[in-house]
Amino acid sequence: MTEYVFWIHGVNVQVEYTDPTRGVSIRRRGDLGAEIRQNDGTSNWFHFAIPTPTLLDLEEVLITKAYLRVLPHPGNYIRRVHIRHGGVTSWVHTESAPSASEYLYRNDDLDIHWPIDTIDHEFDIRPNRQVTAPVVMCVHVDFQRRSTDRIYPLIFHGAGARFSKRAEGIERLERQK
Repeated sequence: MTEYVFWIHGVNVQVEYTDPTRGVSIRRRGDLGAEIRQNDGTSNWFHFAIPTPTLLDLEEVLITKAYLRVLPHPGNYIRRVHIRHGGVTSWVHTESAPSASEYLYRNDDLDIHWPIDTIDHEFDIRPNRQVTAPVVMCVHVDFQRRSTDRIYPLIFHGAGARFSKRAEGIERLERQK
């Protein structure tokens, strides 16, 4: 089976809320990714636009997994990861959540924090879905440094996704049954 993995480097991360009360700053964008700092007691969303093929060799494409490479330091807590497909036709800012049909993956109960065993995190897309539009990974971080913690940045190294041709993906799903 032919699979393709596409990545975007951490230097490309986009911050959702940049208002001064959050004190968010990207301290450095470089070969390791983006170093993020933000005021204690605040949170924010960070977005990765994952390169998304909609056709490979003229065949439809399924998304099967997504990946996040991140190094949280003391006081940085990744609580939620959403992987969305296509966006909405019109955007009106509200506190209500978008419809579940837009999500490829949604976990609002994560606890990725320091110390960690790995900087690599994998998210299964179940069921595998056909991609027909852009894919974005949205990562929610709480900044809750204790008074004894030194100030270290959160470092986003990158995000990616695994894709397979639709015909091959369907064959694999049939074998898994």
